[in-house]
Amino acid sequence: QMASNGIPIPPELLIQASSVKDKADVLEMMKQQREQQTQMQMMQIEREQQLKAMAVEASAQKDMASAQKTLAEVDETRADTQKTVVETQRLALPY
Repeated sequence: QMASNGIPIPPELLIQASSVKDKADVLEMMKQQREQQTQMQMMQIEREQQLKAMAVEASAQKDMASAQKTLAEVDETRADTQKTVVETQRLALPY
């Protein structure tokens, strides 16, 4: 009657109040199912955390590679500038 009035009743309470045979077995199976569901949820959460960590690591590696590329470009520009200075000085000298 409570359930028909919209009041939630735990399934275990319904089993205990019912005339179902082997109530203990049924309740144990329900407990095991809940534990399995909880374990699956925990595994899913752990997997999601691992994926997030992998994404952060990949992003960090990408940023590091970009920084290294920029440093290499700076070195190349510095070398080109030095070369230009030397060539300019050489052209400015009388022969």
